[in-house]
Amino acid sequence: MGRAGAALLFVGLGVAPASAHDWYQGLRNPAGELCCGVRDCAPVAECVVEGREGIVHRGVCVAIPADRLVPMPSPDGRAHLCTRPHPTLGERIVCVILPGSA
Repeated sequence: MGRAGAALLFVGLGVAPASAHDWYQGLRNPAGELCCGVRDCAPVAECVVEGREGIVHRGVCVAIPADRLVPMPSPDGRAHLCTRPHPTLGERIVCVILPGSA
């Protein structure tokens, strides 16, 4: 499928190809660290682990670190996770944005 076909597909689905997740840009966690760009963030499922609010990351329910929870609700009503590569952990959580969190 060519670029024009992909753009039409996105329009047909009601999703803008470039702006669907532009709201991640400039977002910071409570520690002041930039969350990420479009490639580092994605919607995730919510869960409960040990009585705490969590998110599903790589198939595992993990508790949300308080210093990574962005104090604003996600604009699309879904939970989102932003990660970055880490030399020993493989990947680390940078930001979590929940629907209705504030």
